[in-house]
Amino acid sequence: MKATLFLLACSVSLTWLNAQRKGYWQQQADYVMEVALDPKNHQLEGSQTIRYTNNASDTLRRVYYHLYFNAFQPNSVMDYRSRHLPDPDRRVADRIQKLKEEEQGWHRISSFRCRGEEQAFTILGTVMEIPLSKPILPGETVALEMEFKSQVPIQIRRSGRNSSEGIDYSMTQWYPKLAAFDEDGWHTDPYIAREFYGNFGRFDVKITLPSEYVVGATGVLQNAEEVGHGYSKAGNKAKNSGGKNTLQWHFVAENVHDFAWAADPDYAHKTLQVTDGPLLHFLYLPKSNEDGKWDKLQPLCRAFFEEMNKTFGPYPYPQFSFVQGGDGGMEYPMLTLITASGDLSGLVHVAFHEAIHNWFYGIFGFHEGRYPWLDEGFTTYATDLMVHEVYEAGEHPFYWQSYQAYRMMVSDPNRQPMSTHADWYNQNRSYSLSSYIGGAVFLNQLRYILGEDAFQEGMQRFYRHWKFKHPKPEDFMREMERAGQMELDWYHREFIFSTHTIDYAIDSVWSEGNKTRVRLERKGLFPMPIDLAWKRKNGPLGLALIPLDVQRGVKTPKRKWNEVLQAPAWEWVRTYYEIELPVPINDLEVIMIDPDQLLADQDPKNNLWQP
Repeated sequence: MKATLFLLACSVSLTWLNAQRKGYWQQQADYVMEVALDPKNHQLEGSQTIRYTNNASDTLRRVYYHLYFNAFQPNSVMDYRSRHLPDPDRRVADRIQKLKEEEQGWHRISSFRCRGEEQAFTILGTVMEIPLSKPILPGETVALEMEFKSQVPIQIRRSGRNSSEGIDYSMTQWYPKLAAFDEDGWHTDPYIAREFYGNFGRFDVKITLPSEYVVGATGVLQNAEEVGHGYSKAGNKAKNSGGKNTLQWHFVAENVHDFAWAADPDYAHKTLQVTDGPLLHFLYLPKSNEDGKWDKLQPLCRAFFEEMNKTFGPYPYPQFSFVQGGDGGMEYPMLTLITASGDLSGLVHVAFHEAIHNWFYGIFGFHEGRYPWLDEGFTTYATDLMVHEVYEAGEHPFYWQSYQAYRMMVSDPNRQPMSTHADWYNQNRSYSLSSYIGGAVFLNQLRYILGEDAFQEGMQRFYRHWKFKHPKPEDFMREMERAGQMELDWYHREFIFSTHTIDYAIDSVWSEGNKTRVRLERKGLFPMPIDLAWKRKNGPLGLALIPLDVQRGVKTPKRKWNEVLQAPAWEWVRTYYEIELPVPINDLEVIMIDPDQLLADQDPKNNLWQP
């Protein structure tokens, strides 16, 4: 089709200064934990000390902890929610309701101290509340100490033992975790199987378990020579010295907001160094590599990290682990758990997607519950791009599939605004489409509005200025505004807080002397700037840039069009817009709205005119 000539990219090249939110602050939570796991009864005992710094201006009179394992009990909020959704996650469904006592998960807190003084506490489901006998003052640092015992549940959702692929332990959301406190107060959402939000800090974790187990974890292993198992050339000293039957693994992670690990005696362990990047660890069951897909994955992951570093900013940690475990794919700092039952393509997609989360979920520390689209959507956008660049390009642009799914999303009568909290979506399908697909299209259309160069500059600015700082959507939008020298609040508002849709059409085309007049119509309620392209018969290409009045700026096309027309702004309240093209109508071969197909137009069939 002749219209394919118009699949062209656009860009703009501008710079600006950074301005972080005035008075920005965040809490600091440094963990020291020692735990011992007994595989006979699938229970662990542990101690935890958090050195907690209150950087807020608030006096904290109570603190809260998440006790995630408590979700895996009959009639928990996760169980009830799953059984009453119209489309429950098949991995959960009614499985929690059927757990036997020894298969359930729980945390039992034997003591809690602040400044060395015992504190009373109450537990409701997955949240523990501790009223403090002496409040934590602004600027004060205190020690929060706890002893606890936990039972690891049968693997149902993300965490647990004895997964469907035979992994002994997928240890995620496994420890009592201090809730986040920020400028919006405490964040104490009960765990119903959605996402997470935590404080940045240092994790110093020692894990004791039988010596035959191989462990992959967040952080850098401190005693590689002692544990062996592929982490050092010395082998497993503990197994061969004096009959010792346990090992203590010691990991330290700097500037992260969670800690995860997995363990299995049958893990194969391979490593690969990324040039100017992290050491990659791959831990998987040999039986899942019978077709060699784990071997093929490794160089692809190295190329992926190199490409991500160039595109979105350098990965800041010294290692990353791809670990078989869990129930699909789930991100954690410096580690992902992924399943491996599919083919190489499936393994690549899930490995890339979960590793990319370490830029958005990990480095930025987004509040995934409040802004699921900011994390999952940005990760989906980057996954599509990285798979296209590193693994297989495909016949369509990298964003094509997201746009197809987005059109299905906005036609759903049960659609909710993307501003909906992740836990409060009425259907799993709506949550998934809004968070993954909606967020990806949000970014792609932002690239359309700003142009390629300004968009890339904005992404890099955002990384430089907001890594490790829990940014909000407004912080991201301000960086993009500075990069493009435009106003974008209208776009953020319409896309995230409304359910309005985009639909433009070429209403009519007629001759006017030796020029052509085009009448465009906005049929949807979501206004957007318009790229209008044309092609002369056996002649050059032309592009008219029609900005929206409220964006207060215009991009510069990246490709060298033969003719570029900077048109007057389209006032957003008006339904129709007329433009004059500097070419006779009998010399025109085609006129097209959105030649790059980056506009999420709900009816693109009426975007094309041919004589």
